Amino acid sequence: MIGETDDDLIVWDDSSEMSETTNDSDVWNETDDEADLPEGEDADGGLSDGEEPSVYEKKYFKISEVETIIGETQSTIRFWEDQFSVLGKNFCSCRSRKGTRKFTKENIENLQLLKLLLRERRLTIEGAISEIRNERKRNTRDRALTLLLETREELNRMIDAYNLILHQNSD
Repeated sequence: MIGETDDDLIVWDDSSEMSETTNDSDVWNETDDEADLPEGEDADGGLSDGEEPSVYEKKYFKISEVETIIGETQSTIRFWEDQFSVLGKNFCSCRSRKGTRKFTKENIENLQLLKLLLRERRLTIEGAISEIRNERKRNTRDRALTLLLETREELNRMIDAYNLILHQNSD
């Protein structure tokens, strides 16, 4: 039972998470939301660094929201989605079971990368695809090299421990 002192009261302050002027079109219908989620995913969003979980954190964004975030038109975003589909099924967006485009934070980061490559660095679509593939190969090689170095260090530690045991048993 909660005592009468202010220290014992538990208060949930969600004022920083959601404004009173929330538009009904911005809130997902629970039944539609559950049906639209890809298999194995729940309605909760991921946590940002140092943040508490929030019921109101968005996991998916509409194309109109993405348009505002990255500063490109919806038609450009749809065009990029078609042109860059060779980089992966969900590189630019994912689809609900109803076929509606839904954008994750990762999709938005990919679109911002495309904007950088196409608008600022002035690469062609083929050049941007090539650049992204090359970066993926570099990342894969770097991860593999790191894993191999860690494995070698672990094996060397095991050999040293084995040699130490042999040396102690021979004395």
